Amino acid sequence: MTLVERFLAKVELPPAEGGARFRGCWRWRAAADDNDHVRIRVDGRVRPAHQVAYELFVGPSPDSSLNLVPSHTCLHSWCASPYHVEWIARKVNCKRGDARTSANQPAAKVVCIKGHPFIEERTQCMNDCGHDCKICHRNRQALDERRHAPISAFGTQTAEQLALPGFGVSA
Repeated sequence: MTLVERFLAKVELPPAEGGARFRGCWRWRAAADDNDHVRIRVDGRVRPAHQVAYELFVGPSPDSSLNLVPSHTCLHSWCASPYHVEWIARKVNCKRGDARTSANQPAAKVVCIKGHPFIEERTQCMNDCGHDCKICHRNRQALDERRHAPISAFGTQTAEQLALPGFGVSA
């Protein structure tokens, strides 16, 4: 089975009336990640299905040195239509996120889980297009450094004196 045949077997195409197939979303009926973004295995690698569709039906992806990512113009993460793909900068894609369906976008949330305001200076775009509070990120890094420091870095302190969260020490 060719890649095109495999791909088409995994999508539900809209009706072909009046050329609508090229305007409507192609509903993906196969694998998706935790955020419902569509995925397909190609040459042993799991790739975004809408990017593969673009390469199959429209043309090659832009050069990787441009640091562009495929974005759904329809804002449906389950859509695999190659005609709904726009190549944009990752940061723009993160900010554009669909606030109606994603609770992890700053447009949908005004504070982080710890209550820090999501404002431009305190918010960073993560590689997976999630957003992270810079204050919480720094706190997690500091905690990780303490957890992974060599024992000698703490001198003769006992585990109770260190009181690291998540290390349920009992006497």
